[in-house]
Amino acid sequence: MAVDIQAEFKSFSTSETYVTEAAQMMINSIAEDNVGDLLTIVPDVTNGAPLAVVDQMDKVTKTDAGCGDNSIAKTVGGFQQKWNVKDLSVHVKWCWADFKSSFLAFGLSKGIRKADLTTADFGDFLESLGNNAITRDFGRIALMANGSAATVTGGGYFKDAGVDVADYNQIERGLSATLDYLSTITRFQKNFVHIPQNTITTRQNQFDGLNGTKKVSDIAFELEELAINFDPSHQICNHKMTQGFKRELRDAGAFPTDATRDMLVNGNTVTSINGYDTKSSKVYDRYTTADTSGIFAGAAAVDTHNPNFMLLTTKDNLLMGMDEQNAISDVEWFRDPIKDEVHFKCKYRADFKVANPDYLLSATSFDPAA
Repeated sequence: MAVDIQAEFKSFSTSETYVTEAAQMMINSIAEDNVGDLLTIVPDVTNGAPLAVVDQMDKVTKTDAGCGDNSIAKTVGGFQQKWNVKDLSVHVKWCWADFKSSFLAFGLSKGIRKADLTTADFGDFLESLGNNAITRDFGRIALMANGSAATVTGGGYFKDAGVDVADYNQIERGLSATLDYLSTITRFQKNFVHIPQNTITTRQNQFDGLNGTKKVSDIAFELEELAINFDPSHQICNHKMTQGFKRELRDAGAFPTDATRDMLVNGNTVTSINGYDTKSSKVYDRYTTADTSGIFAGAAAVDTHNPNFMLLTTKDNLLMGMDEQNAISDVEWFRDPIKDEVHFKCKYRADFKVANPDYLLSATSFDPAA
């Protein structure tokens, strides 16, 4: 007998018997980055603590000119920044009445205890939602926070509709905003490679274009060519860049190794591009697609801010500083018996820094030749 899908869904939406315990529910799974794979977490960071880079010296050896003062003057250069940790807070509250007419009503206790959402399985369920949200926010903040966040109307690159800039302005600069900032400093502009696909108008073409005249492997090679002052060991990029690399291999008909064949045939994740251990970020793609817009290429508005990126560096050069290693898992979960509300709270301090910008090679929308 054929199943009436529409009728089944209508029944589900109105039924009070489908869900009777937490074990019967699934939480929508969202692909997350392991921030510790992309960046180095630094605990016990204090506000104002310096991060200084001192330039190496060379060209101090000359032909011996004999007696007399034949010394030379050498300037010691460098770049200094300071940790600017910000206070971050999570505070979510629920009232039992919010759930009494929903499919989650099963979780409410009886009598006077019905207002206590911290009990048993239902409390564990809500606490799990809260913990997952904190972890998800931490990754997004590390990658995309911008203390000057503004919508397109306000002169920024976040969408006017559906975006609260308070979800992005928690710290001075995350990774993406740091790349934008470094591209404005003459000293570091030589460390950038232009991704021309980023200036294509539509989001889909920004990704499809990765298999165009300038491919992902070309971008990776250009970055490596810049690595003349240090030995990089860590490469990160957005998820779509690794997908573009897989398409590049497929379209070239290249199956040079078992690993490449396994990647294309069995769908294994790209773990290396151009010989460098590579970590990719789905979080970056998800939130740039959902929430950003408004950079400009000539007179045309580009659909997404800096949609593709690739970095070549060392992992200990990308730092997410915190006041305590486990701060984001240290939560309070309690009931207010006066207001019949339960509260979920967490507080921590954080900041993102590139320790040595000279050792960061970046492929972004910025064109150093422009």
